[in-house]
Amino acid sequence: MNTADIDFGLLGGLAGFRLRRAHGAFVDHWHATMRAFDVPLSPVQSGVVLLILNNPEITQADLARALDVESPSMVQVIDRLQVLGILRRKRSTVDRRSFALILTERGRA
Repeated sequence: MNTADIDFGLLGGLAGFRLRRAHGAFVDHWHATMRAFDVPLSPVQSGVVLLILNNPEITQADLARALDVESPSMVQVIDRLQVLGILRRKRSTVDRRSFALILTERGRA
């Protein structure tokens, strides 16, 4: 049965259901578009790269707060981007307990 033939009833009118469907379409489109690039990044990884680009030497903690994610989740994203050669960590000159994030040449390309 084609989904166009399914009666979603009340479910079809719920904002959460419609947002979930829109999100699915966005992710599918994102992945299809990113296949053309040398290093395909997820939407989250791309958002992190863009924030670092616009906020050079932002700390991991500030980045996590800006994106409203837990620090351990942010560390995983940063670790992956570092392995890909997109960014590097540098001790913050303001607070030596934290790391500033800097895009590499590859990350700026």
